[in-house]
Amino acid sequence: MTDTERDPSSSNEPPAASEGAPAPESRPKRRRRPWRAIRRAFAIILAVAAALVVTFVSIDLGAEMRRLAERGASAWLDRPTHIGKLKIRLLTGEFEVDDLVIEGLKPNDRPFMTAKRVFVNMPWWTFITHQLIIENVDMDGWDMLVEQFPNGKHNFPRVKGPPRAKPKGPSRFPMTTTVRQVNAREGRFTYDDHTTPWRVVCPNLNVSVFKGRDTYRGTA
Repeated sequence: MTDTERDPSSSNEPPAASEGAPAPESRPKRRRRPWRAIRRAFAIILAVAAALVVTFVSIDLGAEMRRLAERGASAWLDRPTHIGKLKIRLLTGEFEVDDLVIEGLKPNDRPFMTAKRVFVNMPWWTFITHQLIIENVDMDGWDMLVEQFPNGKHNFPRVKGPPRAKPKGPSRFPMTTTVRQVNAREGRFTYDDHTTPWRVVCPNLNVSVFKGRDTYRGTA
């Protein structure tokens, strides 16, 4: 059998469509549902909301961190110190202390200082550079009592911290701390001299202290 006599059904070429057969209909393209765009927009909204929450909402650090801060402050001041609540704003590095109490010389004495609320703006990332910067300290609703007793004794706490041992050599990781500004509003300062006796009370006191080029300056 020659090539011209070969059976057409054995050919690899598809048979031609007959003239009367309808052409196959093309399937309509599926429209992309907007779920992907909706999910993306929803994720962006959640991210922005979370950033705002972290920025403006304080997070309570809990009882354990509060007790740790109380122990650290008490050891530094050599005076029992109590904190009602301790909060933080992670993004800004701002700490909030509520109901601060620094006791007097004896448990039954009047406290040296109380404050309704204290904000400490301390960007935590400056700790990595070994130059801890406290941008500002804001205190509201405070009451400070300074007492003078015979023989030169007073109730002022140890604000410079415990005495440090002499270093054996230069520190490999020196750390410096700088407080740039302190603002104390709506306060009262009382000075009691039990020797004279003599007493001064300054209500409605606002104090502002800032670090200049060479020294600290301020107003009251």
